[in-house]
Amino acid sequence: MSEATVVFVHGAFADSSSWNGVITPLRAKAVPVMAPPNPLRGLTADSTYIASVFAQIEGSIVAVGRSHGGTLIRNAATEAQNVVGLVYVAALANEEGETVGAAEAESKDSVLSSTLVSRQYPTADGGSATEFYIDPAKVRDAFAGDLSDEQIARVGAT
Repeated sequence: MSEATVVFVHGAFADSSSWNGVITPLRAKAVPVMAPPNPLRGLTADSTYIASVFAQIEGSIVAVGRSHGGTLIRNAATEAQNVVGLVYVAALANEEGETVGAAEAESKDSVLSSTLVSRQYPTADGGSATEFYIDPAKVRDAFAGDLSDEQIARVGAT
């Protein structure tokens, strides 16, 4: 039996490259890894997308999620026959039917909501939708407290 593919799913306010620090040593040990993009267009759309990624991988999968990615791996795994494990890294592990917003609202530790800035983007139907960003001045407090000043500046810019 071949080794399981480790599929890393990032959360909101990040991208797949946020897993590079873990992917590099795993690849050095010949562990198959993948870090697909998370489109960040809502729980249903993101979960459906990640489920489609799982469906196209041959063999078993260990899915690893961070933040919002935890909810996505859980949702996507319910449809996948090849997911053999879920790993949550500082991730949301909400109950079935529990929304991310409800989990965030109940948190006594999160400061994320107070750091968000909203922006509008156009939708395919000619309307618009809201997208959130972390205020670059608040990235360290809300998202990445253990990074260097240079890394914080890059996260705030991207």
